[in-house]
Amino acid sequence: MTWRQVPADRMLRADDKALPAWAAGVDATAFAGVAGYEGAVAHGRSGDALHDAGAFVADLVALHETLLPRYDDPAAAIVTAGGSAFPDVVADVLAEAAARLPGRFVIRSGASLIHDEGYYRSESPFDGAGLRPAARAIARVVSTPEPGLAPLDAGKRDVPYDLDQPVPLARLDADGTRHPLGTSTTDARIDAVNDQHAFLRTDPAVPVALGDRVLLGRSHPCTMFDKGRLLPVVADLDDADPLIVGLIETRF
Repeated sequence: MTWRQVPADRMLRADDKALPAWAAGVDATAFAGVAGYEGAVAHGRSGDALHDAGAFVADLVALHETLLPRYDDPAAAIVTAGGSAFPDVVADVLAEAAARLPGRFVIRSGASLIHDEGYYRSESPFDGAGLRPAARAIARVVSTPEPGLAPLDAGKRDVPYDLDQPVPLARLDADGTRHPLGTSTTDARIDAVNDQHAFLRTDPAVPVALGDRVLLGRSHPCTMFDKGRLLPVVADLDDADPLIVGLIETRF
């Protein structure tokens, strides 16, 4: 295979018809389709955001339609979009396109596969309609240096942190008793995470002790899948001392 780098002054735009011609000139390559991420142009569920997300995907479909003569096999060409905040919008646009155009129309809403308790809980159109978080983290209190502060043994290597910090949900003390950690950031919060630790802040009156286990919700779970080769499957996601019943292998 021959590799070529496109010069900076010739970087290809999404609407640049030179892309398939360029790909055809590279040995052992074929132009396979078009892909986009509408989450880069729209945020939230306002009317403007939904319009912008739909317009982005419509432009992607229009590019695919323009390029149909360039594909070796138009029926096999892929058109894919679908940030997890807008799977409904993407599905509507791609369904209309699939009814009139050849191609494989793919929604790749990764975060909706497991949902979360942060960003997508507030953004997903499916929250409140039966979609529940399917992944959490469990950390242990490794120090209590002052009242209201408890470092945990989970950090950037273990939990997503690019949009929000983990959400402390409950703690399990030494005798196995479960204690809720509140329902808002004023009750309990993760202030920060570093490489291997998270810093739990609570009301100083909360009796967090060395060795307690803390159940953490995740936000933006897309960035959790590359943090381990194996993900444990547990019998009860709400249990801070869960029974592991299986393993899922990740591949990156």
